[in-house]
Amino acid sequence: MDGVLVVDKPTGVTSFDVVAKVRRALREKRVGHAGTLDPEASGVLVICLGEATKLVPYLMAADKEYLATARLGITTDTDDAAPGSRVLAESSPAALLALSEAQIKQALSTQVGVISQK
Repeated sequence: MDGVLVVDKPTGVTSFDVVAKVRRALREKRVGHAGTLDPEASGVLVICLGEATKLVPYLMAADKEYLATARLGITTDTDDAAPGSRVLAESSPAALLALSEAQIKQALSTQVGVISQK
């Protein structure tokens, strides 16, 4: 079978888990994905089957955009809300209400661009 599937990957499973399930369900040996999503991330995962696996390098090179929800005022040891993350610091609600729009934009700007994951 040759083709491209667009899968809405839920949180709690790896991209490899999705590939394995597709491989078993469709009994297809050649299955690959065009970009890994963190196990705690949900979103679009492009799965290529059969001859379409030749498209993976082109899909990987394409521009991608990510949408995230941020919770201000908490610092964790992993810089995210992954299960098992330890909270290192937490701001009071009053301190968060005192933030200006410019301060919020400044804080979020550090999460835009090319970022190396921990």
